[in-house]
Amino acid sequence: MKSVVLIPARLASTRRPRKVLADIHGKPTIQRVYEGCIGAKGIDGVYVVTPDQEIVDVVESFGGQAIVTGPHETIIGRCAEAVASLWQVGAVVIVGGDEPMINPHAVELALSGLVNGHGASILVTEIKSDPERRNPNTIKVLINHHGYAMYITRSAVPAQYKQSDIIALGRRSLDVFCDSPQPELERAEKSDTVRLLYYGQPIKTVVSPYVMQALDTEADLEKIRELWNEDRRFGL
Repeated sequence: MKSVVLIPARLASTRRPRKVLADIHGKPTIQRVYEGCIGAKGIDGVYVVTPDQEIVDVVESFGGQAIVTGPHETIIGRCAEAVASLWQVGAVVIVGGDEPMINPHAVELALSGLVNGHGASILVTEIKSDPERRNPNTIKVLINHHGYAMYITRSAVPAQYKQSDIIALGRRSLDVFCDSPQPELERAEKSDTVRLLYYGQPIKTVVSPYVMQALDTEADLEKIRELWNEDRRFGL
């Protein structure tokens, strides 16, 4: 069975429309994300999954592969549709289309959290400040002493770590997500990983040593541009 990276991307982002096409030193964000995933060990293919033909055209213009999906409320749902069009996929690593600081080793870390290709895992990074902890855009992860997520929330809880937009899923966990109705907790938290916890799917947390900066606002874009060089891209 194959393992693939799926990069969900759409133009109609809530906080910053068209952010995946924002320029980062001469290349669109989606290209930076795509190139950051290439070369990860254990990965058999990298695909952008999108409902937008404009994004498909951009991806194909730089030699990438794209899969067109229908509209979806959740990132995992969009990726599940894409997996159905691929052959013999046993595990996926989902990397947000707004995560240009991704690198191949971070992809490998996410994949390493699966047990024989089963279950789910998320990359987490340390919360650095109280304002970050109070920020509802920061998804906090409460972790037990075995390293598994107990709960995932946008609320200001005493969590040490935050979730990045990088999650690995075995095929069974992907199927459980798609076959299960959306719980009220998922709608309240605006986080589809909550559905996995709600239906009993264990989520292993993997602490990432890398700098991650999602692109949600203009301030984020300026920060990414300042950080961007080959050393920072690989977290050095």
